[in-house]
This record gives sequence, C-alpha cells and structure tokens, in this order.
Amino acid sequence: MKSILMANLQSMDHLPTMERWFLTRHVDETLGTVGASLDRYFSYRAVPMPEGENPADWGYYNWRVIELWWHTSPIDVPPQDVTESTGAMWPPEYDAYLGCAGTEASAGRWAPRAPISGFLNRRFTNDFKGAGRTLDDGHNLRWVVAHKYPAGVDVDAADDWWVNVHAPEMCEQPELKRFFSTRFTGAASGDMVRLSELWFERGSAWRDTVNSSGKFTRPAWASRETYPFLRPYEEFASTFLLEAPTNDFKRCRSDEGSRPAYLLL
Repeated sequence: MKSILMANLQSMDHLPTMERWFLTRHVDETLGTVGASLDRYFSYRAVPMPEGENPADWGYYNWRVIELWWHTSPIDVPPQDVTESTGAMWPPEYDAYLGCAGTEASAGRWAPRAPISGFLNRRFTNDFKGAGRTLDDGHNLRWVVAHKYPAGVDVDAADDWWVNVHAPEMCEQPELKRFFSTRFTGAASGDMVRLSELWFERGSAWRDTVNSSGKFTRPAWASRETYPFLRPYEEFASTFLLEAPTNDFKRCRSDEGSRPAYLLL
C-alpha cells in the first residue's frame, strides 16, 4: 500500500518558509516515527502549468506531491496518531498557507484547495495505455489528477462511465503516451475517488489534447460544460510532475545516497 499527499500553497510567497520546514524538520520527523515501516518516501516538486492555460481552470496544485510506500499496513498504526504522539512541529501558519479547514494542522476537515491525501494500492486499478513505455521512448510530462463525482451522483455508475466511455476516448488521443489510474482505498480527502496519471511528451501536447472540442463525451451528470466536466478544486485537482522524484528521502539518508532515483513508480 502507499499513501499520497498533494499540496498547494495559497501563495508562492510561502514557498521559502514551507520548503525549509518540510526539508529540515518534517521529513526527519516522519522518518523517525514511521520510517521503519516504509519502503520508499519521496516527493516531487510541481512544475508550472503548460503555457497559455489558467491554472484555476485545471485545479492546479503548485507545491508538492509526497508518496510513502508502506511494507506494513498504515491502517494498523495510523501515521497521524504516531506523529501526534511524538509532538510533531507544524509551522504556526500551516493551515493558512495550505488552505486547510479548521484551526489545527491535523484537523482532518477538507476544503477546496486544501491538501488531498489518501491510501492507494501499489498496483494500478486500471492500466489504460502505454504499458512497457521506457525512457528511450520519449520524454514524459506527467499530469496527475485526483477526482471525484458531483454530489448526489451514484459513484459506481459514474466511475463505470469514466472507465468504459471516457478512458477509451482519451486513449485514442495520439499525443497521450501513458495513462493509468488507481481508486483510493477507504476515505480520501474531499471524498476523492481516483488518482490518475496521463503522460505527454510536452506541455503543448497536453494542451492540444484537453482543449480540442468534440473529443470527449460529456456525461449527463457533468457539473461543468467543458472538459473534464468537473468543477476545479471542488471535484478535481491536478498538478504536473517530471519523471524523477525531486527528493528520495529513504535513499538519500542511507548508504545508497549516491545512486540516482528515476521513475519510482
């Protein structure tokens, strides 16, 4: 199993503060409390939106995606409980900087633009396109998307449409090189249902794919006229990553620190 957190800063003015806190304090606290239960612990810094697009239209998250890969079940010993029991330090401005609901960093309530977190199986629920792609096949810009369905919609029926109608239509797009998706296990922040990755060789290829009218069937329950038919920040959020983790914390704090980490998927 793995856990993921997608984080967005309300203002990039907060980037120096949050980077220092994350890299000099939070990482070591996490390794000290749950490191023995982890196979991998790495993070990606988000890269900018492709040119010509409004980040707000795509629910763009601008800071980091953090992944923890567990070899023991985190459900048995929830990482939040372990961390709180040892008095983890949070910046006083944490909630304001990340847009969290409530008054404490671990309040657990979710608001649009707040961090998205949840547990996933390591194996993809659906591997739609591009299995076997290697680094020799081209460069990869990864569009990472968390989504749910509008309130009142039958989740299983909507997800069936997404898998059997939308995904095949997306796979027909020639600029899309890789596409896989995993359903969250249990409750995720904001009741998100899936985390998906769609890979393109460059930002212009992504832009041409998602903005061409008539390529994708609009579902009857759509809450937005245009693709992806969901409300940004409320029903879906996304970010863009490169191939290699920005930080591989388990490796860089071990004897393997000199070995490059690439495409740890």
